[in-house]
Amino acid sequence: RIGLVSYSDFGVLERNLDRDFNSMKDKISTYQANGYTNIGDAILKATTHLNAESPSRTKKTIVLLSDGQATKPGYGLPTNPTAINYAISQARNAANYNIRIYTVSLGNQTDINLMTQIATITGGRHHYAPTTGDLYDIFEEIAERVPSSLIG
Repeated sequence: RIGLVSYSDFGVLERNLDRDFNSMKDKISTYQANGYTNIGDAILKATTHLNAESPSRTKKTIVLLSDGQATKPGYGLPTNPTAINYAISQARNAANYNIRIYTVSLGNQTDINLMTQIATITGGRHHYAPTTGDLYDIFEEIAERVPSSLIG
């Protein structure tokens, strides 16, 4: 199953976990970067939803895509220690629930160090995508790593 959390000032659960991959793909294709980057709140919302909607024995995974730097909560650009610390603390929280986070840094404005740290904390892996054209191969690689089973 797949769900969707978007984020700017805050993380927002956009889609509950379901198996409608085409609808999810269509929804994601409408997004454009706009506003702030509250990475920590996105991780929190995803972690909370995964824990509430998935059996405890299920291997849970978050794929975190960002084209920027953690800018919320708190203030300060381009670096915001409050936002960075919040994102790291939420990654640790996810790791405590055995949730693995694969991070994808899109473009040259991303805080690659933070994204790498989030992935490392949770046992995931960081990927760098210079352009949107690189995303397909990265998501294919992540899909191969994520444990899944098909039920007929």
